Amino acid sequence: MHVPRDTVSARPPAARGTLIVFARRPLPGRCKRRLARAVGPRRAAHLYAATLARTLAAAERLAKVRRVLLAVTAADAAWFRVALHGRGWHVARQTAGDLGQRMDRALAGAVQRGRYALLIGSDVLDVDAADLAAARDALLAGHDAVVGPAADGGYWLIGVRRPCPALFVDMPWGSGTVCQQTRARAAASGLALAEVALRHDLDRGRDLVRRRRFQRRRARSRSSSAT
Repeated sequence: MHVPRDTVSARPPAARGTLIVFARRPLPGRCKRRLARAVGPRRAAHLYAATLARTLAAAERLAKVRRVLLAVTAADAAWFRVALHGRGWHVARQTAGDLGQRMDRALAGAVQRGRYALLIGSDVLDVDAADLAAARDALLAGHDAVVGPAADGGYWLIGVRRPCPALFVDMPWGSGTVCQQTRARAAASGLALAEVALRHDLDRGRDLVRRRRFQRRRARSRSSSAT
C-alpha cells in the first residue's frame, strides 16, 4: 500500500515515537567506500557529510518524536555527542551483530518506549520531513510496519509498531532484492505493510548525477519561493 504523503503529513501524532538514524562519522576511508572508489576517500567523506547533515535536518523537522542517533563505533558516538550537543539527539553506539540484528534490536527497544519507531540511514539524497511524517502516520493509522523503497532495490526507511524480527533475519543486505523480500516476508507473517515514497541513496559514482539534479531542483524551488 502506498501512502500519499500530501494526505497524511499534516496530521500530528497521537503519541510520541522514536526516530532512529544509523550513522558513521564522516572520515575519509571510514565511510562510503564504494563511492570512494569513484571519487576518492576525501571527496566521498565530504559528500557523505553533506548528505548526513541534510538527513539530520529533515529528522529535526519531525515534531513530537524522540530522536536517536546510533553510531557504528564508540568513538563515533563520542564525536556525535559533541557535534549534536543541544540539538535534541540521544546518541549511542549500535549493538553488535549484522545489519539486520542491529536494526531489529534498535527498533524493538524503541517500540517499548512509545507507539512506533522509524529507522533511516544517513545517506539518503532526497529525504525530507514530509516523507518521515508519512511513515509515522501510516503506523499511527494502524499498519504494523512501513517501508520506504530505495531506487537500488533496498529501502531507505523501515518502521514498526511492534517487534517484527521476521523482517530482518537472514536478509541479503546490500542486494537489490531487500525491499522485495521485505514485502514478501511481511505478507507471509500477516503484517500490514505500508509504503512511502521511493528515494535514492548516495552509494556509487553514478549517484552523483542524481545528486546534482536534486541540488538544481532545490535551488529552483528556493528561488521560486523567494519571488
